[in-house]
Amino acid sequence: MLRLLLQLLRKFFMGTVDVPSPSDIVPRESIYHLENTGMVHIDLNRLNIPLTKPPRVYIPSVPNTDSEDPIFDIGHNTILIAGADEEDHRILIEWLAEQWRQNPRTAANIIVYQMDGGYPYIHRIVAMGEDAEGRYWRLRGDNNFRRDPYKVRDRHIRWLCIGTIY
Repeated sequence: MLRLLLQLLRKFFMGTVDVPSPSDIVPRESIYHLENTGMVHIDLNRLNIPLTKPPRVYIPSVPNTDSEDPIFDIGHNTILIAGADEEDHRILIEWLAEQWRQNPRTAANIIVYQMDGGYPYIHRIVAMGEDAEGRYWRLRGDNNFRRDPYKVRDRHIRWLCIGTIY
């Protein structure tokens, strides 16, 4: 109990604290791509999102931000997807919203968002709402004490995290 209290106080006064994350067991060079172009393909018949075209897939290494500790950390490889075109990206965002409405506790909820001209963040959705400008999302890094200050709009969502390779 005292350890938890000390950790919360450190977060409050110091921001994120490095928390041990799972170690990589699959080295980056062992993640195979299906083409020499580095593209990875996802079979639409095996995807729960009703996209009309195979999504764009991106497998970046996580930078050292500590914001998503202990889920993933520096050097882990996340699997991100985005719609192949504007229409499929809209379908992906609508699917995400519907999953959140049905059950926020089990919804796919780690996304990459980028505010206009800003740096991309990979954080977890903690709330969804509506205002005069339309739908917005509130996000927070799992290891951050406070949620992000932005109302993230659908247009700011770049990628959906569908997995982490350790």
